[in-house]
Formats: sequence, C-alpha cells, structure tokens
Amino acid sequence: MEGGDSGNFNTKQRKKKSKKSKQIVPQKSPVNVFGASNAADLVTSAAGVWARNNEKVEVKKSPRVSEVSSDDVDFALFECITDMRNRQLNHRSSSSLTCSPYRQQPRGFINTQNTCYFIACLQSLFSIPAFVAILDRLSATVHSVFAEVGCLRNLWTEDLAVTTPILRLFVLLLDDISPYKPNQPNGGQLALPNDFGYIPTGKPLKVDPKFFSLLTLEVGHEQDAADCMSRLITQLHEEMACLLRRFKPSETPKNALEEDDDGEEWTTVGCQGKKFTEARQTQVDNGEMTPISFLFGGNLISRSSYKKASRTANKSDISVKERFFVLPLELNDPQVTSLEDGFRLLAKRDILSDFRDPETGACVVMNRRVFIDHLPPVILVQLNRFFYSVSKNGIQKVLKQIPVYKQLQIPDSIVSKERAFSKAQGTYELTSVVFHIGYNATRGHYTTVTLPTQDDLLYFDDERVFRLHQQRDEESMLRTHRPFDGRNCRFTECRHPAGSDGPRPSIAEQPRTPYLLVYTSRFQS
Repeated sequence: MEGGDSGNFNTKQRKKKSKKSKQIVPQKSPVNVFGASNAADLVTSAAGVWARNNEKVEVKKSPRVSEVSSDDVDFALFECITDMRNRQLNHRSSSSLTCSPYRQQPRGFINTQNTCYFIACLQSLFSIPAFVAILDRLSATVHSVFAEVGCLRNLWTEDLAVTTPILRLFVLLLDDISPYKPNQPNGGQLALPNDFGYIPTGKPLKVDPKFFSLLTLEVGHEQDAADCMSRLITQLHEEMACLLRRFKPSETPKNALEEDDDGEEWTTVGCQGKKFTEARQTQVDNGEMTPISFLFGGNLISRSSYKKASRTANKSDISVKERFFVLPLELNDPQVTSLEDGFRLLAKRDILSDFRDPETGACVVMNRRVFIDHLPPVILVQLNRFFYSVSKNGIQKVLKQIPVYKQLQIPDSIVSKERAFSKAQGTYELTSVVFHIGYNATRGHYTTVTLPTQDDLLYFDDERVFRLHQQRDEESMLRTHRPFDGRNCRFTECRHPAGSDGPRPSIAEQPRTPYLLVYTSRFQS
C-alpha cells in the first residue's frame, strides 16, 4: 500500500501538512543519519533538507516532540533506507547488515482468534539476522528524530506514519520484544539459557490488531501462512519504495534508453556467448530497489517459443521476468521426493496447445520453460501442500514427506544461462521452518522452528518456546512428521485419523509437516 505523495515533494505541500514544518536550504549531499552529531541535527536535516528552488528559509533547532511532523519522520526514514540499500549493493550479501544480539531474543506470542499463522510468520522473520538489522536501524533512526530513548508507541503515533503503517508496526514490535538500547556493539551470537526444554522468555506479547486490517486478513479465521508472509514482505517493500520515490531527486529520462518507439526487441549475450531475446520485466513499483526487496527478492524468467507460419523460418520468442518474494514448489507430483526435485520440476518444459499467434490468430503449440534469473540472499520456499480436488470438491492437503536438511544446493540446471553462476552462489543454509500441523487443510495449527546457532533449535508454539539440541533432535524435527509434545518436551507418534464413528485425534497428535522454509545464502562476492 502506498500512502502520502507519490510524486516530487515540495515546500508548499509540506506547509499544508504540518504547521510547524521546518525548512532549510537544500544541501549538496544527503545527511547520514548514522553520522549525525546529535538528535537536534538529525531533526533539523530531516525537517528541511528537501526544499526546492534554493529557497532560503529559517531553521529552528528545537527537538521537542511536539514539533516533529510526519515529514520529519518520513525523510529520516528515507535517508536510513537509502544508506542501508547502498551498503547492501556494495556488499551483495545478507551479512552486509548486522545488529546486536540483544535484538534477537526469543519471545512468545498470545494466539487470539486463530492467529497462529501470523505468529509463525513473525517468528520466522525475526529469526533472520539481516531482517532484524533493518528494523534495528529504522528504530534507531526514529528514536533519534524524537530525541528520546524509550517507548516509541507514545511518540511515533499513527498520524505520523501515514506512509509507513506496517513499517511502524514492525519497528514497535521489535522494541516490544527487546527495547532499544543505544550504542550497543553489532555482531556476536545470541546467548541462550543453559537448560534444554521449555525456556522462559518473559511475558508473551500480543499482536497489534492493526496488522490484520492493513493486510486485509480476516480476523477469527485460519489463513494461509505463505500468503501472509508474502503480504508482509510486499507491504514493507512497497512502503519503503514509496519513501524512495517521494524524496529522491527526479531523474532526467534518457531518450535512447527509455523511448523505444521502433518496437524492436533487444538481445542479451549470455555468459557462454549465446544470444537471448531481452526479457520484458513486469513491475508494480517502478522497479524500486529497497532493503527488503534486496534481501528477499528473486527473479524468475519465463521463456516461451513457438513456430510461426511456414513462410517464416524463425521461431517467435516471448520472455518475461517476474519478481518473487516467496517461491512455491509443487509437491503433488510423483517425481517430487526432495527439495531439489521440486526445483527441477519448476523448470520443467511445459507445452501449451491453446496459444493463439497474435499476428494470424491461429492456434499454435508453444513451449515454455521457467528459470531462476536472480537468487536473493534470503530465499523463502513454499512447499505447496494444498490443492483443489475436483473429485472431492474441496481443498486437500499433500502429506508427502519431504526431508529438510540444513544445507540446500540450488541445481544449476534451473538457473538462467544468461547469468554467470557458481556452486557457491546456489548454496544456502537453513534459518527457519514454518510447520502446518494437521491432516487436512480446513483445520490445523502453525508452529515454527529456528536455528539461531550451530548447536541449537528453538521451537515456537504460540506462547511457548523450547530449546532443543540440533545433534539429538534435528532428524525428528526436520525429517519426520512426528508431533512435538510440549508438556513432556519430546517427539511422539502420529495418531491415524479414525473412521466416521471413531474419536478424532487432537491437533497435538496429527502430522507436523514443513510448509515454509527460510534459507540464507553464505555467498559473498
């Protein structure tokens, strides 16, 4: 969702929005929020750096909270987002952003009105150090704007976050999990209790109900976790992209690049010298790169070809690029028994027999293949366990057992040949898994396991958090569907569904199936 002004920002608009909006003469280069000498300097820069026509205006250096406007906060966030994006582009890896371990403390959440799917997504996202680092920097920036260290909820109110409502809720949630502490060293490993089993993590938190209204999720009904994850990431990205478009200098279009009126296709020369038709890229946000899209955004390229009329010797090629945040893999195919099989099926050649030639209108046979054109630092893989069955007239669940390992190797055969690709670039390590517990799609429960260290597993079941030993429990947790008994902290056996007259097994006795996998690349260019 995009709020605020999508076009260029000017001083006249700002005067309408805030009576006490401050302005200064525009500077030649943006102020780095991380290098500001004090909060007053940051508030001054955020309030007035974006003035047009070199107007000379008066500056007030009062950091009082009552004088902070939505424009002040938005511009400070814009600078922070721009700085993070530049760091990511320079390092090209997930490790380009780090934060202090105190920000990664585990917490439980209260499951109210069937919100376990949302809680599972939150636990998975907050297990990604680079994602937490992004929120940590945004939190530090907003604290600096208000020149106070404490509860942002009473300072950064909804009316000051019209453009960034979801971003605000995430930052507030991070501060609820672990309150902001300035001047903490980055890096290091999360410190966990010495004991295994149930671990106390403090008072469980409540999810802000505004999350659900902003994401148009129906409260009180179980939702799909993968769809929820996609909405969360997409909304965060779009809010950041909105700030970047709003404040960045307008660019003069280059006619040679942007005005292509001749209708001719471009060609790309791949890494092995082979020529490809340049793919047309579908964009819903002007292709804006944000810290979120850099971290989670990959590209798929679909290449389709068909033989034209007999008088034409050449084939017609159609290529389309499309970004993904969550990559779905089909399981309802007998050939798929592993993650690697699912990736290969993704790139399997499809034959479309009902495609019509746009020139002649005749039906032609089209061949289509999908490749991965760009791999993100963090890849989210959805195992498609739910499908519509015509014979049963409803949504069914695939209970096929797909083993999950700590290391994933993306097959190079499914990567576009336009890209130079090494084995190291396709090597990922497991960060977290979201499970769907249940025999069917209509009733179930979501939980999450994370791998915060080389030796530990953290299993999240709503309010409860359990510490397990990787060497002892990895096999049962990741490569079986055995339920986890939280009362006795052990794995049990699934209870098969009884007949129509027999008692139905409880959720705690039903299979715990991996559904959404989060892998992080260790590749550094």
